[in-house]
Amino acid sequence: MKHFLIVSYFIISNSPLHSQIDFGFKAGVNFDSMGDLSYTENFINPSNLQSKTGYHIGVYSDFRIPFFNLRQELDYSKNISSFNEVRFEIYKFQLPILVGYNIIKPINLVIGPSFQYLIKKKTENIILDSFKEKFTTSFLFGLELNIKRIIISARYERGFTDNEVLIIDSQGNIGPGHVHIRPKQYILSLLYSLAL
Repeated sequence: MKHFLIVSYFIISNSPLHSQIDFGFKAGVNFDSMGDLSYTENFINPSNLQSKTGYHIGVYSDFRIPFFNLRQELDYSKNISSFNEVRFEIYKFQLPILVGYNIIKPINLVIGPSFQYLIKKKTENIILDSFKEKFTTSFLFGLELNIKRIIISARYERGFTDNEVLIIDSQGNIGPGHVHIRPKQYILSLLYSLAL
């Protein structure tokens, strides 16, 4: 049995299929402008939220065939936006599923959907109700540069799901306004391959 496992390992390690499978870690920064902060007529006018630098960390797996690749990623992400004294943070898990096409040897075009689960939110100088939707979807596209074990990825993400959070006033009443949280973000990532 021991000899069988050793022989099987060497066969798989040197097979074409093995060389087509990649996996590793990833990390990077997000620049998200989630939408706007809107109040009723008794409050201020709608205002665009300003993008702040967030971050993401995660893992990925990649299946490659000539000219194309199919990648799944699992990220933990923190997105930040602000307006004047209001600061808004969202924490979520993301599952992008991307198809890549090799334009020229070191450069790939990537495109595909991303599925999110919103974990929690944090705010400063404002009180918010719960998420309207905790499960959301978005669309990603971008370019990647492959340098041996390292991939440098630049992407743009736009949310499909129309999502918002209602504002709670100082008396605990819901509805003086809302925050749109559908993502509109630029993402810069560094991926490191662990495949042999």
